[in-house]
Amino acid sequence: MDFSNIAAALKKREYDVSCFKTAKEAAAYLDHAIDGQTVGFGDSMTLLSLGL
Repeated sequence: MDFSNIAAALKKREYDVSCFKTAKEAAAYLDHAIDGQTVGFGDSMTLLSLGL
């Protein structure tokens, strides 16, 4: 699925946007980005399906 239009619209509204080809790449990015931080999330099916 091509998310380039969605990413461009979010960037236009000054959101930081990162896109990944696989769930494994997204999980690795998040793991590095939050390393050493305390993070909580409740019942997020997206995060649970990524194995976070």
